[in-house]
Amino acid sequence: MAGWLDRSGQTWKVRGAAVTAVTGFPLMVVGFVGVRRWGPAPLLLGLALAALNLVLPLLVRCRVCGLHLESSVTARTLSRADRLGWIRALESCPSCADDGLATEETRVRWVNSGSRREEVYWSSRRLILAIVLTVLIAGGGFAIGALYRMKT
Repeated sequence: MAGWLDRSGQTWKVRGAAVTAVTGFPLMVVGFVGVRRWGPAPLLLGLALAALNLVLPLLVRCRVCGLHLESSVTARTLSRADRLGWIRALESCPSCADDGLATEETRVRWVNSGSRREEVYWSSRRLILAIVLTVLIAGGGFAIGALYRMKT
């Protein structure tokens, strides 16, 4: 029997996240070790895949109430591994009880319930702050590495 994730057509996002995790890390290692042979391409591709591993689950959301399942209040109480298992096991949206098909009946029931949307955790302000901090921390690490010279 198909669960909410399958019925909503978003299974590919969770599967894609798993694939990018499995392929991204080895590519980063290959790129780091063989940078002189292949250039920066494998390292950059590995970093892009690792970023996709973080982003794809964040795109899983209910088409009726807009709940972002990965960053919902309930999901944030779970570890990342438990969170993805919880999302896979859902039979309906925990916020609006949509079965994943986003029918007109479910939409009307949601609107008539008077419930409010849960605030999105990863707001644009938080995303910008996370990106700026990541760039500053990584840039600082690269700057320190560039200044450090090994004695031969």
